Amino acid sequence: MQMFLTAGGITLIFLGVLSAVGGWKGLTTDAGSLYVSNPLTLLPIEGEGYLGYTGSTGMFYWLAAWMAIGLGSVPTQDLMQRSMSSKNESVAVWGAFAAGALYLFFGVMSPLIGIAMFKLNPNIAPEQTEFLLLTAAFEHLHPVLTALFIAALASALMSTSDSSVLAGASVFTQNVLPFFKKSMTDKDNLRWTRIAVIVSGLISVVFALLAATIYDLAMVAWSLLLVGLFAPFALGMYWKKANKSGAIASFLSGFATWAVLIVYYFPEALEMNAGDAGVAFWDAVYIGSTPAFVVSLVAMVVVSLLTGKRDAPRPLTDVDGNPLPLANRLGTLWMRDGWKIGKAERAGETNPAGD
Repeated sequence: MQMFLTAGGITLIFLGVLSAVGGWKGLTTDAGSLYVSNPLTLLPIEGEGYLGYTGSTGMFYWLAAWMAIGLGSVPTQDLMQRSMSSKNESVAVWGAFAAGALYLFFGVMSPLIGIAMFKLNPNIAPEQTEFLLLTAAFEHLHPVLTALFIAALASALMSTSDSSVLAGASVFTQNVLPFFKKSMTDKDNLRWTRIAVIVSGLISVVFALLAATIYDLAMVAWSLLLVGLFAPFALGMYWKKANKSGAIASFLSGFATWAVLIVYYFPEALEMNAGDAGVAFWDAVYIGSTPAFVVSLVAMVVVSLLTGKRDAPRPLTDVDGNPLPLANRLGTLWMRDGWKIGKAERAGETNPAGD
């Protein structure tokens, strides 16, 4: 319900600002923004590069802008939580495809709202752009609808935050703590998870107070997942030669390379942003993540191949420990027998696909 209200609010805001600028033609004619001359292009601009960065630096930045969320969010635990809570495989696959389409549809609306708001107020100050969506809601929605939209947005933010805090606490309890405490009861697990929730929450609050910008924090989080976890996750899922040594090497090399490259690109970003260290850091985070991702990917492949005999790859298994086939891992189940499974389940049958 939170996301439906948020998406509905964004749609109404978009329609409001679109009407204010004279429709689609008014939006796209001579469109501009604070930082680029043509905000409607998906490619680096000739002579400008990407956000002022040219050459390989600009290309790395542009690629990272696509990959940070596009690939970095793939191995997140909240997506796994949604998939695992689905009624069956077919629902999980349909949900993933539908969510991707909705993500793209509503994700495009927000920057279009920004472009329209800039057209309505070309003299907007850079510090005001962080509140542009709320400003548009106040100016182009009925007060009641504005209140519902802001409440839904705040609720969605809090929901996402508590899911992330619980995810971090669960990872610590289930994956890290067992290395130090070999035998734990369910009561021990619950107690340590509660402690980890408190610690994780406090650390999150400190980071939030230091950064104070949700978008920048999200970019760091997704970039970290991109350079450290995407290659082990994706290749572990689809490549039968992937092993634990390769996964560890991929994470460590990707993260280390990223950290070094942030320091390397920071002076250039500082010069580009007229000495603004905060903005320069976020730019360096983006730029450094592209080559770090390549290093992570290469390390996964090379180390897995070199250590395959000593560290045998483990097959992907289901919840009962049964090996899963490499076939049909790209979400084709719904095309083949998804409707048949759903129909049979409604009729009370079992094993309708004969698998």
